[in-house]
Amino acid sequence: YDQKADNGVGLRTVQRMHTVLHAALNAAYKMGLISHNPARGARPPKPPAKEMQFLNAEQARKLLQVAKETTDRNYALYYTALVTGMREGELLALRWEDVDLEVGTLHVRFNLKRVLGGGLRLQQPKTKSSIRTIKLGQESVGVLRQQKEQLEKEKAQSNGYWQNTGHVFPSTVGTPLDPSNMLRQFRELLKMADLPKIRFH
Repeated sequence: YDQKADNGVGLRTVQRMHTVLHAALNAAYKMGLISHNPARGARPPKPPAKEMQFLNAEQARKLLQVAKETTDRNYALYYTALVTGMREGELLALRWEDVDLEVGTLHVRFNLKRVLGGGLRLQQPKTKSSIRTIKLGQESVGVLRQQKEQLEKEKAQSNGYWQNTGHVFPSTVGTPLDPSNMLRQFRELLKMADLPKIRFH
């Protein structure tokens, strides 16, 4: 592994090599071809952790401004992400039954996850601390009220194709919004706003 790294092979590639080699030798061990897995004790070199990039306050304002100017239908989603710090899966799992606009709170109860076979499903978060209540300011409540009105218009114009799943940030037919579609739109928005390429969260 060290030799590969010294010869310029990327550390992530070296890690993948270790994974494949370890699995192959493990299979040989289970088949009785070798007495033990010699890769078990090997430690491939770890790549340095990537420094997280994020938007500063001015860039975040620009992102929302461009989203509003281009009438991006995910404006409320981006706004809610910025003011609450909710993760992508939590936002896409959020339903109106989890939101109290009168009191000004929302409850994070689920994650939207892609399951085997490619479908999307609501799942409970892995840790109890992920299930939480978030207090909303007046502006946030206003943004979510506008989102609700917008969805009512989309539903009325859907010619009966609307599926009433109750999601706060659904697709154009009311079904859970596919994360890959949302991220594609987010990246397009970053490009239009001339902002750095960052991860959604």
